[in-house]
Amino acid sequence: MAVSPYGIYLSQESRHYGFAVAIALFSLIQWVALIQGDRSKYRWLAWIVLNGLGVWVHYFYGFCVLSQWGWSAIWLWQRRFNAGQRASWLDSAWLDWVGAMGLTILLYLPLLPLFLSNAQSGESDLLSRVDWLSRTMPWWQTILLPWIQSLAAGVFMLILLPVEEVSAWVSIPSALLMLGVFGLMLWQGILGWRSVTHVDSSRTDLYPVLNRVLVRYSLGVFLIILAIVYGLGKDLTVAPRYFFPLYPAVTVIAAAALARRPQWVLAVAIAAGIVSQSVIAYDLALFKPNLPEQVGQRLATGAEPILVLMSPQQPDNQARALSYILAVPRKTNMLVGFSKPAPSSEVWQPENIDTPANKPQTLWLVEIHRDRPFPSRVNLPQQACMPVGELIETKGAQQQQYRCE
Repeated sequence: MAVSPYGIYLSQESRHYGFAVAIALFSLIQWVALIQGDRSKYRWLAWIVLNGLGVWVHYFYGFCVLSQWGWSAIWLWQRRFNAGQRASWLDSAWLDWVGAMGLTILLYLPLLPLFLSNAQSGESDLLSRVDWLSRTMPWWQTILLPWIQSLAAGVFMLILLPVEEVSAWVSIPSALLMLGVFGLMLWQGILGWRSVTHVDSSRTDLYPVLNRVLVRYSLGVFLIILAIVYGLGKDLTVAPRYFFPLYPAVTVIAAAALARRPQWVLAVAIAAGIVSQSVIAYDLALFKPNLPEQVGQRLATGAEPILVLMSPQQPDNQARALSYILAVPRKTNMLVGFSKPAPSSEVWQPENIDTPANKPQTLWLVEIHRDRPFPSRVNLPQQACMPVGELIETKGAQQQQYRCE
């Protein structure tokens, strides 16, 4: 986990996925201990509080809770079946588990007013906040893409090389190398896992617990994701960050399997992570969808001071515009202004702009999802700005450069 590029990816997100992963990890520790028979008050309390806190951190943490509860119920059912008909549904084990689940639900009650207000406004579905996950495509893509994207997320947890915004002669070999390393580690992991599953189950050992608990937990979370993908039409697999409930269990399972193999196998896995970290550190991979680095570098072109005017109308667009500004090299002498949308094909004079008149300037107009041409001339105090070059579009953000004299 310390060298996984997926962990770096989660840490760079503005939402606190790293916190959710930590809660999931500690919750699994308590759950495994409870399954093994360590049912002290500390274990119960920690399990209840962690699972209660997790949903407050991220709604999709609920996948962790549902998988743990589902497998706990199946385990209790198997336990009762093996004990014969004399076992009571109201024995202490059932009461403890059901009581813990009930107390966890009580921790969600303060969220009830939010759910009710959403229901009154017609937004009762939590997944309505991610409408961008609903995509129209041919039926065969609807079936196959979630599996391909899930495989990509699995590869991403091990290795990441430059495959975005680079030429084909770089991206294709990088992709093939990533698949090769992943395939090798997957094969070695399978061999290691076979030796794990052959460990005597009567021993007090970690490996039987992994086989019995963590693998089933991971399968449960993945089945919940698939149910949402195919049942509700929300393709969660398109965003690797939504696999965060799987991440702690997958890393432990992979470590347990690879640790049963020769040392060079684990060395390759760690080396793949270290190389991935270097690639990310030098901005060769892991680009954000709106490519702020590209836009920021472009805004800094030109030796003279520059003025950047943007017209973000929505909070999401305002945050996106700020990401462009933060990506501009710090040594750049730049003035930034947020304005109303510039009219099209006519002279425009922004309000409340104070710029020095004794030197020429570079002006950039940036607007997100602009559907009309930028003005043919912009008038600043004591300066007139004319377009330079063609309109540039980067992931939905239009940019037009002007020369002011």
